[in-house]
Amino acid sequence: MNNTTDAEPLGAGGIAWSTSKVMLFVFQLLIMLETIFGNLLVVMSVKVEKKLQTPFNYYIVNLAITDMNVGMSVMSLFAIYNLFGYFPFNNFICGYWVWSDYTMTFESVFTLMTISIDRFWSVTWSTHYRNTYSPKKCLALLCVTWCVVNAIWLPAFIYDRVANDYAPGDCYWDPLRNRYLVIYVGFLGYYMPFLTMIGAYSRILYVMRKRARKIRDSKKVQVATVDGEVDEKKAVVVADDKEEQRRKREQKAVMTLLSIIGVFAVCWVPFYLLFVISAWYPDFFPGWFVEFSYWMAYINSAVNPILYGISSAEFRAAYIKIFYIITCREPPSS
Repeated sequence: MNNTTDAEPLGAGGIAWSTSKVMLFVFQLLIMLETIFGNLLVVMSVKVEKKLQTPFNYYIVNLAITDMNVGMSVMSLFAIYNLFGYFPFNNFICGYWVWSDYTMTFESVFTLMTISIDRFWSVTWSTHYRNTYSPKKCLALLCVTWCVVNAIWLPAFIYDRVANDYAPGDCYWDPLRNRYLVIYVGFLGYYMPFLTMIGAYSRILYVMRKRARKIRDSKKVQVATVDGEVDEKKAVVVADDKEEQRRKREQKAVMTLLSIIGVFAVCWVPFYLLFVISAWYPDFFPGWFVEFSYWMAYINSAVNPILYGISSAEFRAAYIKIFYIITCREPPSS
């Protein structure tokens, strides 16, 4: 992923400046800032809004912190890499960037997978979920995701740093040099979580549709009587309101998560293809697609806070509350 352009004259700071490079850098900078502050807003929202302080939102906070780190430590260095056309820092920072890049994106993927499993558990075995779920279990699951991510990525990262030599200015984890590790890392780190999410949400949709049909079929007919006799003209159909409301809440939550998964798929599929195919066919993709696939994966970390605001009234309320706090204004009375 060395984009050095020797034919272009070097300008200030040793950078081959051009209009397109400036525009691209500004765009990348905006995405990076939105990722950092958007996900910080999510964390602050859970802090200030009591309705959001639920065990399930531990996953959302973990995802936001991970995505915020993608903006701070991954996007920033990648933007500099693209700007210079080579990596201008020492080997230690290069190693940190490569480790951080995959660790944070893997954790983002595994958190989304854990959320899908949590929703699958909640919808499929509702009573067991309510009776056994607790904040401690949620935190334990998050710790497991971090351990699994490091178990998958750390050996592959260390092997690459020890076994392979990269030219000065090159900083990346080369699938071509780690061809057989690509199968291991790619399947466990990317494809397995993605397939798990698809399977979990497919099952969730099936169960929710089945439950909706059951509610419709089991509506109770309450018959009004006049002087002790049945008056069929006054018969009314009444649904089980509590069950219906709970189903609607579940459906709304699942649709929110499905939108997150849909955006995730759009953002990550280019990189999934690049990661595996380039290990055997390194010249298959043009240089622009390499950069495009990386940024599409990074952009996923930027859009999640927007999706929360669009799909969740609680998050929208929290965003507005934080805006008034930051601007030192009194929020309007609800």
